[in-house]
Amino acid sequence: MTSSVDSQRRLVRTGYRWHGDALDRDLPYRQIFPEGEILAIPMSVEFNDLPHAMRFGRTPGQFVELFVEAVGGIKTQPPETIILDVFAHGHCYGRPAAAWAIDRIASLCAGDDSLWTTTRSRIAEHCLSQMKAAA
Repeated sequence: MTSSVDSQRRLVRTGYRWHGDALDRDLPYRQIFPEGEILAIPMSVEFNDLPHAMRFGRTPGQFVELFVEAVGGIKTQPPETIILDVFAHGHCYGRPAAAWAIDRIASLCAGDDSLWTTTRSRIAEHCLSQMKAAA
C-alpha cells in the first residue's frame, strides 16, 4: 500500500487491469494515465492483526469481538457498499494460538448471506463490467 504513481503507470503499461495498492478512497475507482487506465481497489485497514496485537496488546478474541461489533454497527446504517479487509500476518495471527480467530471471522462471513466474501479479482471483474455497461 505504498506504491507510487510511477508504479501504477508501469502496471498499466504491462497490461494490468487493477491493483489493490490504494488507501485514498473507500470504493474502487479508475486511475487514468497517458498510458491507459487501471482500476484501484482500496484496502481498508481497520482489521489488521499486527497493530491489534503488537501495538495495542489485544487478544485474538478481542479481534473477533471487534469485527462482530463493527459488522453489526455497519448493518444498522443505510445500505451501501463497504469493503472490509481482514489482515492476518503469518507471524502474528497466522500462528496456531491465534489462527482460530481468523477462521472464526471467515466462518461468520461465510454464514452471512448479506456479506459478499470475495477476492480482489472478483471485485475487479464486477466493477469493470459495471463500468463497461455504463459506458
